[in-house]
Amino acid sequence: MGLRVGTNVGAVNALRNLQRVDRSQQAGLERLSSGQRILRASDDPSGLVISNQLRATLSGLTQAVENASRDRNLLRTADAALGGTTEILQGIRQDVVAALNSGGLGGGALSALQGAVDRAVGAVDRIAGTTRFGTADLLNGAADFNITQRDAALTQVDVQAARLQGNGPQDFTVQVTQQAARADTGVAGLGVIGAAQAAGGTIRVTGNLGNEEITFQAGATRAQVAAAINQAAGNTGVQADAATGAVQSEGLGAAQLARIEVVQGGFTGPVGQANGVDVAGTIAGQTAAGTGDVLRTAGAALTAEVRVDAAAGAGGFNFRVEGGGLPFQLGPAAGVDALRVGIQGAASSGLGNPDTGFLSQVTTGGSADLATDPQQALRIVDAALARVNGQRAAIGATEGFNLGPGLEALEVQVENLTASESRIRDLDFAEESARGARDQVLRQATLAVLRQANLSQQGALALLAPR
Repeated sequence: MGLRVGTNVGAVNALRNLQRVDRSQQAGLERLSSGQRILRASDDPSGLVISNQLRATLSGLTQAVENASRDRNLLRTADAALGGTTEILQGIRQDVVAALNSGGLGGGALSALQGAVDRAVGAVDRIAGTTRFGTADLLNGAADFNITQRDAALTQVDVQAARLQGNGPQDFTVQVTQQAARADTGVAGLGVIGAAQAAGGTIRVTGNLGNEEITFQAGATRAQVAAAINQAAGNTGVQADAATGAVQSEGLGAAQLARIEVVQGGFTGPVGQANGVDVAGTIAGQTAAGTGDVLRTAGAALTAEVRVDAAAGAGGFNFRVEGGGLPFQLGPAAGVDALRVGIQGAASSGLGNPDTGFLSQVTTGGSADLATDPQQALRIVDAALARVNGQRAAIGATEGFNLGPGLEALEVQVENLTASESRIRDLDFAEESARGARDQVLRQATLAVLRQANLSQQGALALLAPR
């Protein structure tokens, strides 16, 4: 090969490789100092796109986890407040039962019991008016669904959770296949009296509240038997109709019982006994469980409780939900796992039901205060307890079946996506350190080659040196 002094090709080649190694070392130092494998789009264009897509999804999932945690805390706040209401109602019930023992009450005792009930009802209203989560009122009715229309056959509609389409109103249908009925003995009920001039004797009346034995003198009429049965209704839950001869349960449903039987004496005729019937049907196309005149459903589209007028007959009845409730976003995308949860008001004016009355009626001057009708007061308190317990059960179901599993699923997704995004974006320090050690050796080798390339030009000078 020839000897040239104008251009040192070997040095140029060694310099190019040295610059390449320097760039690799510089990039490696940047990655090591940042902990990231991708610092700019040129490092891995497709990896950058995939990583950014995963990060966008991950940010939505992370916020969904935060949403579910906050929603769960809100529901637990409402449940804790309703737990306090439950304890107060149990105390009221104790006072009402004490008032029923009128024979053992001394002077002023009934008034003292009524005063205690009034203060307890006031405490129920204070809890309903002051329970908040942040600035959101929970138990004053502001968090409940807006039921703007309903057929007259639906005497009460309580929606606990719903997936509403858009922001507009949505209609739901209650399809009743069997109406609730009282336990009704029919004409056999008072048939035990036989002829109008019976010889007298004792009958036992049994209902779901208990039983009572009633004794009559000879010549008792059917009207007198019916009046005595009705007078004992607070202890038995059974009432009588002298005109039809029927003995019926006061309540509706399969749990109700009406039985009348002869204990002794001259009464003649058949013994009457019957059980009630629960309402049956569907709500919004979902299977519903019937208890008395109440249908309950808990499904993906709707969780609700509907009271159906027993006189309405079978058929379809509609109600309209027009917003309301608390919007919960349980998923990472709009419209995915979006759920509205309603929390009913827990003020005394709404605790109870249309059949028995409401808690506010047991206060002084009310239609069911302790002096006026303690038996009805007891029924109202029991209905109020049932309503609060039902509301707490609905809150628990929302937390247990929607928020709990949903939160766990979201956390698993966050974990998996984080691992996937880390695999693309994060640096493997072991691999990068090995690459850096290699570049360091190459740099030293390249410097040595460059030094040799520079010395090779000196060979041309030897040809010019004098001998």
